[in-house]
Amino acid sequence: MYGDAFERLGLKESDLKLYFGCLVGFTGDRVNVGGYVEIAIAFGEGEFVKKFQVKYLVIAFRAMYNVLLGRDTLNKVCAIISTAHLTVKYPTCNGKIEVLRVDQEAARECYAQSLALYGKKAAKESHRITEISPHEDFNLDPCDDSEELRPQPAEDTKSIQVAGRALKIGSTLSIEQEDRLIELLKNNLDLFAWTIKDVPGIDPKVISHKLSIQPGAKPVVQARRKMGEEKDKAVRVETQILLEGRFITEVQYPTWLANVVMVRKANGKCRTCTDYTSLSKVCPKDSYPLPNVDKLVDGAFENELLSLMDAYSGYNQIMMHRPDEEKTAFMTYQANYCYRTMSFGLKNAGATINV
Repeated sequence: MYGDAFERLGLKESDLKLYFGCLVGFTGDRVNVGGYVEIAIAFGEGEFVKKFQVKYLVIAFRAMYNVLLGRDTLNKVCAIISTAHLTVKYPTCNGKIEVLRVDQEAARECYAQSLALYGKKAAKESHRITEISPHEDFNLDPCDDSEELRPQPAEDTKSIQVAGRALKIGSTLSIEQEDRLIELLKNNLDLFAWTIKDVPGIDPKVISHKLSIQPGAKPVVQARRKMGEEKDKAVRVETQILLEGRFITEVQYPTWLANVVMVRKANGKCRTCTDYTSLSKVCPKDSYPLPNVDKLVDGAFENELLSLMDAYSGYNQIMMHRPDEEKTAFMTYQANYCYRTMSFGLKNAGATINV
């Protein structure tokens, strides 16, 4: 709910309930949330009306719109929206289907007033998608490699020392929350990976990645591709890092062999990838149901704290099924290597990590 609509409803700041967080736009712009208010709304009119409580996040922001309805509200109504026809259909309590139609002229006028309020430049920028380059933290995780483009804390942080380690925590935590967080960090400091050598991996008895190769499939040894001096140097550095982390091992007489491919990123640097197209062709797709991001986000609503902690080099913490290790072999000018851990790029790797 926008600030103007909040005021026109006669609501006051005392009606707001605390909300910890902010709204982030497509371009990374952040808008602070003043709190939320719970209001009973009527969807439709007459005998087709549906009434229920809706929680609105309130922001001090001028707009030509009054409110924006989220997925949770639309799901309660069981609404089906057609932007092409500017209509909304929803089932009523008596089993009939009601249709809400929007005046197209009014919609165009509202859009024109929005352009006049914020300018055409802002409208164009709001549709721009910024390309985020992968993170080059040993080229192991497909994360962001630019501090400016990485998600930043919504509040100021301060540095603390825990067992000789420099950490950062939020500066707006209460004394009780801060003490509990520091105690939690002290008791679990060994769970954090400070270097690539601190990644022990998961016991294969718990989980390992197995290649389900179709019976009768013939092994493929790809023809070696030529590589320039600059790219060859990058491959040597990457290979050495993987060897130090015990993610790969040298292999002899492999029956499957893939090329290393250097992919140039937006920032001009290169990312080392392995061409597993031949191997993927003979592996059936595992349609494991991945988590629904929308439901995960909606489930975090009303919680005061949300942990964004992620597994360091998560793919490389899952071991390969021992008989399948040699099938992940790739070639370099120095030697041939195969993965001891699950490589990013193998088919069905996403299903394995989400099990």
